Amino acid sequence: KPKKYFDNNVTGTKNLLKALKNSTVKNFIFSSTAAVYKDGIYRVNEKTRLKPKSIYGRTKLQSEKLIKKFSKRNKINYAILRYFNVVGASRSKKIGQINKYDLLFKNLSACVLKKTPNINIYGNDYKTSDKTCIRDFIHVSDISNIHIKVLSKIEKTKKSVILNCGYGMGRSVLQVVKSFQKISRKKIKIIFKPRRKADLAAIISDNRKLKKFINWKARYNNLPSMVKSSINWERKLRL
Repeated sequence: KPKKYFDNNVTGTKNLLKALKNSTVKNFIFSSTAAVYKDGIYRVNEKTRLKPKSIYGRTKLQSEKLIKKFSKRNKINYAILRYFNVVGASRSKKIGQINKYDLLFKNLSACVLKKTPNINIYGNDYKTSDKTCIRDFIHVSDISNIHIKVLSKIEKTKKSVILNCGYGMGRSVLQVVKSFQKISRKKIKIIFKPRRKADLAAIISDNRKLKKFINWKARYNNLPSMVKSSINWERKLRL
């Protein structure tokens, strides 16, 4: 849905920036994505070549450029946070994913609550150890913590920054499925589908700049805890 992505990411960003002109806001945090990077580079840092494969990545990169240009002209501090794959839910069970898009953790959480769980996996012919995609999954609570610390830092230093937000650890789609099976104690039927055109084969974050900028340490970097929080959240939605 390219028009929807453009309206939400590009037009939406333009509208926010336009609104800033008549406000006292001096700090702007933008949720970007690792999808802005070129495919085929396993570990990426903030200076890695940008060449988005998907319409989502392209519209996010357009938004990044708009923010940089506007901020320079209007003397606003920005932080562009390039998320890797955000998963999980808050410990309080108050915050979690509600959208129905084809997201791995969301789909797996829903499927293990069924009597006969099954999951679609897109592509089993990648050049990875188990032939499925590799991603850097990061817990939403760590992302939340990053936002708070980065906002405080750019407000204090009056410096703008671009940061990768990931754990620097790659986990394959099959690894995630096995973790869901183990924790739910259910056998999940895997249905392999053809690759999706916009999917990157493998990408993980070089997060050294993030760690240095806010003296950040991951608190929820544990696959079983990510899986448990996702399942608990999905269970709560069904009550």
